[in-house]
Amino acid sequence: MDIPPSLNVFLHVFAGVFGVCVGSFLNVCIYRLPKEDMSIWKPKRSLCFSCRETIGWYDNIPVISYLILRGRCRHCGEKFSPRYAMVEFLTGVFFVLIYHRFGLSLAMPIYLALGAALIAASFIDIDHFIIPDEITLPGIGIGLAVGVLVPLIFWKQETGFIPASVASLTPVLTLSRVIPLLMVFRIASSADSMPKRIQAQPASFISFARSSVMVSTRE
Repeated sequence: MDIPPSLNVFLHVFAGVFGVCVGSFLNVCIYRLPKEDMSIWKPKRSLCFSCRETIGWYDNIPVISYLILRGRCRHCGEKFSPRYAMVEFLTGVFFVLIYHRFGLSLAMPIYLALGAALIAASFIDIDHFIIPDEITLPGIGIGLAVGVLVPLIFWKQETGFIPASVASLTPVLTLSRVIPLLMVFRIASSADSMPKRIQAQPASFISFARSSVMVSTRE
């Protein structure tokens, strides 16, 4: 897909801005998901961990607010971890790189979603040695769905139709590769005596990673 240079620059910038905003949301997930008494929806507003004052929207602008306030709470002056800005910046850079590599393609949003999930899961794992089900279980379903749909979409783009044999075999081949891996990860996670320690999501994306090579190398 040919994109005018000026529009391409804008889309790179937009990908970065959108990425840091997603990174801000990932910070919420990283902090709240491991806590039994919190969720990503409650409380609705961010609070200072020290003075418990609500953080205004103008102090919650990704990266920029952290730099302006020098990483401190406006109300009490308590320092915030620089990791909040780092996660936002890292996610923004990742989104720019994914757009630069895949452009406006079918693969781009899938890789963005996978990358965002892995960023959140990685930092939660560093802090708590767990990977919450809220991340892995949806990832398993999405990975399986993508592993089935992407080869079919690619085949139709190349040939104009989907033979019945391909349509019937694709789900079987995908599940035959993924299910054994999911079973291994699930057994390992239950043996770990930590119910939220599930690492099946990367396995469910193996089928997509293999099938998407055909798509990404021809774009």
